[in-house]
Amino acid sequence: MNKYCLTLIVLLLPLWGISQNRPPAEIDLSYFYKNNTGHVQKKGEEFYVVDSIQCFLFVDSLQMERPTTRTYNIAFLDESGDILESIDQEYDPEQGVWNNTFHTTNHYDDEVNLIEITKQRWDPIAGAWINLSRTINVPNEFGNFTEVLNQNWYPPGQNWRNASRQTLQYNDDGLIQTLVHEVWDTVAAQWNRVFRIVYAVTPDGQIASTLFQLDINGTFQNISRETYSYDPVFTQLETERLAEIWVADSMQWQRSSRVVKEYDSNANLTTETSQLWDNANS
Repeated sequence: MNKYCLTLIVLLLPLWGISQNRPPAEIDLSYFYKNNTGHVQKKGEEFYVVDSIQCFLFVDSLQMERPTTRTYNIAFLDESGDILESIDQEYDPEQGVWNNTFHTTNHYDDEVNLIEITKQRWDPIAGAWINLSRTINVPNEFGNFTEVLNQNWYPPGQNWRNASRQTLQYNDDGLIQTLVHEVWDTVAAQWNRVFRIVYAVTPDGQIASTLFQLDINGTFQNISRETYSYDPVFTQLETERLAEIWVADSMQWQRSSRVVKEYDSNANLTTETSQLWDNANS
């Protein structure tokens, strides 16, 4: 069985109408979109937003495609068209109906930085959306996130509880240097470090290498690293990615695998080759 997704409808939507008239959970979304199409202006220019994406599964035994999931974007920022609200649904082939699964709400600051994402799940018994998780992003003056906090909804206490967070640091050019991932210890009520990624960048701002380290007994220790090479002409195109693992006994890096990519004169990818390193015969 093969699964694929399709951008079903791309429309010029009246953002002001949608954001002010959000459809309730039980609304027929197909009817909603059929009656909410039109034109929208942004600084005198029209722009497109995607109102839905549907995924299909080809069933070999039936020799036909069957819908599986779909996402409806139902509210947008007036100024930019960024998604404010979306609903995910799953298709029930036995009943021939779409059932709600998740509802996502996005919040932006005045600079249109995505600062909060709240996700809810559909409770078919209660017929209501129930809080599930949320992510809070803290941007710096350049719009780069310096902290990403993930929380889960705790029904008994009717409150949000910490789950994990990432702390990110950047250089003076706004390029990422480190990412530290931590998980929340509910018993000790503190953050515990799990891993760190250290980045090196090229003069063009591309990622030159990534170093992955685990926190073991309070100290970050090497685990693996990847080194990237780029096309000399099309400097944004990756030509090689070399993966290595750290051997603690010998205190040295050992090659693991690599991916090599080739492009034509128009920067189109022509070949991609994955290789494993033979350590026994190297």
